[in-house]
Amino acid sequence: MRSLKSYRELMQNVHDAHALSKEAFREIGSWKSKDEKAVAKARKLLEEFKEQYRALDVRLTPLVNTIRSGNEYLVDEVLEFLAVDVLAFRCGYAKEKCYRRLKHVELSPSQVGRIKDIALKRCASNEYRYEDSELRRLATRIADLEFLEKIAAIPAHDGSRVAGHKERMIRAVLDGRKDLRDELKRRVRKT
Repeated sequence: MRSLKSYRELMQNVHDAHALSKEAFREIGSWKSKDEKAVAKARKLLEEFKEQYRALDVRLTPLVNTIRSGNEYLVDEVLEFLAVDVLAFRCGYAKEKCYRRLKHVELSPSQVGRIKDIALKRCASNEYRYEDSELRRLATRIADLEFLEKIAAIPAHDGSRVAGHKERMIRAVLDGRKDLRDELKRRVRKT
């Protein structure tokens, strides 16, 4: 199994190379710039970025495409990738696809726990992520009342992004799970 560190390193390398490439292009403004040295530097950085992205993509593509097999090892590998929270080029799309495909896989209790941990971290984050909507859909499938209570317990200021993440997660789970809505109503009536 690929370690969490190596996914973090690969994603961080892509992130850093992408940032350097974008900055170099910003400096020249156009590939038709008269500053040949700057254009050559920007092209070199773009190629380095593409190389870093290919290194990550070579590992992710087969993994993402075989999730549905339900192989426990592959699912654990996917969860290692999903646990890394580095903004890297196109990784949000890959994570979205992983979350979507995990909805159709039989998960072990430890895998469910890891997904819940990822969801709790995303709810507590102040950053928007493209893949969060698919994570909410997956969380709907695996949620229980304890999970909802943990989400509700995450500290957040009114109007903050964290408050929005919490609200959307709880709403998605309750909208998709009548059994949890009914259980919550029963608990409220008892108090």
